Amino acid sequence: MLLKSIFLLIAFIAFLIIGFLFVSQGLKDLSVQLPDFSSQINALTGNQNNQSNQNNQTSQPNQNQVNLTEANLNAQSVFCPDVNCSIELTDFLDSANESIYCAFYSLNNDNVISKLKEKKDSGLKVGLILDNDMKGKNYLSQIENLISYNDNSNYLMHNKFCVVDANKIWIGSFNPTSQGVKSNNDILILENQELAKNAFNEFQEMQQGKFGPGSPANSTNLFSNVELRFCPEDNCKELLFKYLDKTKSSLHCLLFSFTFDEIAGKMLELKNKGVDVKIITESSQSGSEYSEFSFLKQNKTNIILDKNPFDLHNKMCIIDNQFVLTGSMNYTSNGLNYNDESLIALDDKEIALLYSNYFDKYWFDWTAN
Repeated sequence: MLLKSIFLLIAFIAFLIIGFLFVSQGLKDLSVQLPDFSSQINALTGNQNNQSNQNNQTSQPNQNQVNLTEANLNAQSVFCPDVNCSIELTDFLDSANESIYCAFYSLNNDNVISKLKEKKDSGLKVGLILDNDMKGKNYLSQIENLISYNDNSNYLMHNKFCVVDANKIWIGSFNPTSQGVKSNNDILILENQELAKNAFNEFQEMQQGKFGPGSPANSTNLFSNVELRFCPEDNCKELLFKYLDKTKSSLHCLLFSFTFDEIAGKMLELKNKGVDVKIITESSQSGSEYSEFSFLKQNKTNIILDKNPFDLHNKMCIIDNQFVLTGSMNYTSNGLNYNDESLIALDDKEIALLYSNYFDKYWFDWTAN
């Protein structure tokens, strides 16, 4: 009986050993049969790393978006009356090979009118939007078939821009008129398809009769150092205060009409913080009860009146010798909230230097006399 029990115990132990060996071999075989994911994981990780590197490369901002002096984003400034802005505009229009689309508050310059007609007659696509105040002007009869008018009598179509060949824009404070040529004005000429697309979208919107508050906001901003907005739908006030809020050392402005209390309050706040605030404003506008001239003067802000016998018609500021704000938008409630306007902001030292030189010339000339 004892021998039988020992035999059964040995058999049971042998069974366990054989079973263990069988399972071990099975696992070994299984490990061979299972796919080896390690190489795939490594390959995938490598691909992801490579893709990440590619993404890092492609996600780096295009240098043309960072620096306006790069070849693919050319920028040129034009300052009146230092140069004849009607000649500059005519040359700009003459560069068109396919299309011209312009929006001006007013237009009576013969050279510009003739150039628009010439380009249309040569087969180019030409469109023009003017404010209602221009309706019925005899000198526009030769291009009347090109014109759409602002039908919103409550607010102005106050833009001053052109788009040429879907890749260049002319934008600033200049109306092509006999008065505009003799007044202080500034213009930017920018070569960039996205900025031109924004301006053309605005042109089409107005051509479809969509003016003033309630018109669709369709501008896009793809650049780190230049942003173009159209008021009132794109909230130009937000863009203006975005740059005023970042002012650290200097704020120099040339302003035609200046009646917006909140902007004047911000300028006074900056002055009290030690910022070098200098403002030149149009003398004919300073007598208005709404003008900010007296308020800022009484609060010891450096603000003077222009001495141009025509107009100081700019709507521009230079901030910290780095940023430029300009366009058609006056610093008024109507300018920010109701009229069809443009406001462009640039972050570029070279452009800012050109604007600073223009400002300094008139500041020194008009404070010396």
